[in-house]
Parts: sequence; C-alpha cells; structure tokens
Amino acid sequence: MRIHNAVVLVLALVPSVAAAAPVQWPGNGRFYDIISPPGGLSWTDAKADAESRSHQGIPGHLVTFSSQAEWEFVHTTFPNNFT
Repeated sequence: MRIHNAVVLVLALVPSVAAAAPVQWPGNGRFYDIISPPGGLSWTDAKADAESRSHQGIPGHLVTFSSQAEWEFVHTTFPNNFT
C-alpha cells in the first residue's frame, strides 16, 4: 500500500529534512513535525524513516492520535498538508 499525498506525522523529526523545526504541543509536551515527500511513502517506509530520526535526543516515531485535541493541534499547526 502506498500513501500518496498523505501526511506522515513524526514525533521528533530532524529539521533539515522537514519544512521547519519541530513544534511542541503543550497538551502532552511532545514535539511534532511533518514530512510529505513527493510520491508519498509506504507505511513501512514511513515507520522506518521516523524511527531513524531524533530531536533533542528523543527518538522519533509515527504519531498515533490519542485525543481530538491532539488531532486538532496537528491539523491547525500543519494546515497546508491536509487535502
């Protein structure tokens, strides 16, 4: 399965690969960043890519939304990445 034009959210991305520096959500203290490479990524490749990154010594991982508030923070913070 290929994810086209999908948003791949990753906790703790390295800023040089993402559009900007990671953003911290006060709701849980975690950092969020987004990557959306041309052509998309498979879930497996996105997971591996996220796990290969870190920010401030914190290892990255794909985000799993645990609340509506968390989803709204991400959607508001990265509005140009949702179609």
